[in-house]
Amino acid sequence: MPCRDAYDRARSAFSVAHMSNAKWRKVLRAIATADLRLTRSEWKCIDSEHIMVHGIPRETDILEQRFADGQFLPTEYKWFEWVRFPRTYRPDSRSSYEVVQDIEGLRRVLENCGRLCIQVNESGLSLYAYGR
Repeated sequence: MPCRDAYDRARSAFSVAHMSNAKWRKVLRAIATADLRLTRSEWKCIDSEHIMVHGIPRETDILEQRFADGQFLPTEYKWFEWVRFPRTYRPDSRSSYEVVQDIEGLRRVLENCGRLCIQVNESGLSLYAYGR
């Protein structure tokens, strides 16, 4: 099974997993249904150094083991090392206009989801699925 081998190799770099599919679904649904008006998230996968920039998944995008919409590749939750929600970002790098996201509101939403590995700092909030 080549795909399973690739996941096992990538996963072996981490000593602990903080998230399961059930926990991902709970967290993602809580974020999607909260009235936080979040618009940007950054995702890192366990097999790459590339950071993917996306919007926020809608509740209808959240399936059992993956996203339905296809924009979050790879779509299976088990591949995500972390997701970060920036406190501010510029939608256009040529402009000085900044979007401010409600990171404190997001932190409160996540605190109601149970035990999670999160870090809040001046740049935003990060939710970790794996640790070393």
